[in-house]
Amino acid sequence: MKKFREIILERKFKYILLFNIILSLQFVLGNKLQNKNILFGDNIILDYIYIIVLAVLFTTIVYLFQDIKNRISNKRKCKADNQLYIEEKFFKEKHLFIYSFTLIIVCWIPAFITFFPGMLNYDGPDQLLLFLQDIVLTNSPIIHTLCLSGCYLLGINLFNSSILGIMFYVVFQMIVMAYIFSYAINFIYKITYNKILIIFSILFIAIFPYNQLFPLMTTKDTLFAGLMLLFIIKLYEWFYIDKVTKKEYVTFIIITVLMLLFRLNAIYAFILFFIFIFAFFAKKCNKKIMKRILVVSVISIFIYYNINILLIKFTNAKATGQTFILPFIPQAVARVAKEKNEDLTENEKLQINLYFTNIDRLIDRYNPSISDYSYRLIDQDKLKQNQLEFYKFIFKLGIKYPQVFLESYLDTIRAYWYIQDTSFMKLHNDEAPDVKGCLEIDFVNVPMFTGLKQYNLLPAMRNFYTDMFCRNEYREIPLLYIIFQPRNIFLFIIRIAFL
Repeated sequence: MKKFREIILERKFKYILLFNIILSLQFVLGNKLQNKNILFGDNIILDYIYIIVLAVLFTTIVYLFQDIKNRISNKRKCKADNQLYIEEKFFKEKHLFIYSFTLIIVCWIPAFITFFPGMLNYDGPDQLLLFLQDIVLTNSPIIHTLCLSGCYLLGINLFNSSILGIMFYVVFQMIVMAYIFSYAINFIYKITYNKILIIFSILFIAIFPYNQLFPLMTTKDTLFAGLMLLFIIKLYEWFYIDKVTKKEYVTFIIITVLMLLFRLNAIYAFILFFIFIFAFFAKKCNKKIMKRILVVSVISIFIYYNINILLIKFTNAKATGQTFILPFIPQAVARVAKEKNEDLTENEKLQINLYFTNIDRLIDRYNPSISDYSYRLIDQDKLKQNQLEFYKFIFKLGIKYPQVFLESYLDTIRAYWYIQDTSFMKLHNDEAPDVKGCLEIDFVNVPMFTGLKQYNLLPAMRNFYTDMFCRNEYREIPLLYIIFQPRNIFLFIIRIAFL
């Protein structure tokens, strides 16, 4: 009993328990949202019992696993005190970076050949088409539009080839992402000196299909994700550096500014992130470190805003006329309209019709996992004229239907927190128009792009990718399909951080 009490009072045990309570909540609530479209029902007591039982079970398994692992590690340390030194010298960091970069590029080449010259998809075709007509819109990151269009024009002007233009962009993106991943592998090695973890990391980055396919796409999200990874690594490093050089200050600011420029709503997430950091870690962390991070954040935001203004003036970018509101707001209104239509008052229905054009269309277009459809129905003119009244209406609606608002938000982001989520794998793809899959790997054919097409150089490999990710056949692979779940990849990273 005494030993049991000591274990419960351990700080590590509390972290494990907290993590597994969250994990149990995900299992129970995620399952209810996905299958029953509701968070809490008649059996709420039973739900609490399930959560407690799962939390205790997961915590016991993880703690026992960690205890066995620590005992084995201690025995190894006693047998060879110099083993850690030997492991530290197993790789030279400079060589590791070169090896990682080379292996990643080599493993990505078959996918590049398969989809040569790349995948002109997502927002890329529209951005490029408008740019060639001397039109730049602010609804996409201008810096991404310039990168994509610049590479395309380079191929046209130097070789009179639109195919090489797209290829230049894809190759540029592959090199940047391989560099960032190699830097991340080096970083992991410096803080762990774990050979097995490094080999696993290299193979995962080089072979995992998502890592191979996204660098071939013209979506802005690829470069943003890479820059965000660099930002997180640099931020982590700053908590362990006593003296930061001017070069490190400049590098961190450049990475932060580029990250913000490559996604329109990144600035809002960035500000909220640092509010969270200072609210929860200011007292626990060194004041010098927190001051350093605050200074860099303020400088980065200042530079970002000024560069963004310069880019708008330089490209003569046209505003889309949209007023930014958080995407969960139209999602919540659409869900209320759909689920509580009979309970809504006539005045509430009139308000929804005023700001969202038509309540029936809003109900029909509502997609629980994608906010774009409800967001696009906002009447921008009415919103601009009555912003204060709009937010008052949303606040009152949220007070009246708090559970629906919460369910709407959690449903929209379910792929990021529920382990068995299926909402993310319902995307239309021209490669397999008969079904919906988890990835868009098509190539948009635009008549204006003369001679621009995608070659089917490795048809067997292309068919494999189509079957796996456009028809979701990866789910038929026992156990292995689990690593393709977006939440599970994130869960694995968080698990390492906690333990």
